[in-house]
Amino acid sequence: MKVFVIGANHKKASMKDLEEYFLDDERITELNNFIGKTVTNFELVPLQTCNRMELYFAAEHFDVILKAVKAFFSISDLNFSNNFY
Repeated sequence: MKVFVIGANHKKASMKDLEEYFLDDERITELNNFIGKTVTNFELVPLQTCNRMELYFAAEHFDVILKAVKAFFSISDLNFSNNFY
């Protein structure tokens, strides 16, 4: 398994955009279940502060996880490159 992070912070995204990516307990469960529909073996650790949101993953295939995260948040490729790292 590989470990990687997908995140957004106040330096890359506006605070309005960060609010759209806010993950409360219910939404974390929804994200985990959503990814679990396409990826069978992964671990997710979310980290959120007032000015950043990061998702730490342990998984084999970054591209599949990335595609699922983009779909969950309805993020276009352009929006992803502008707001996420």
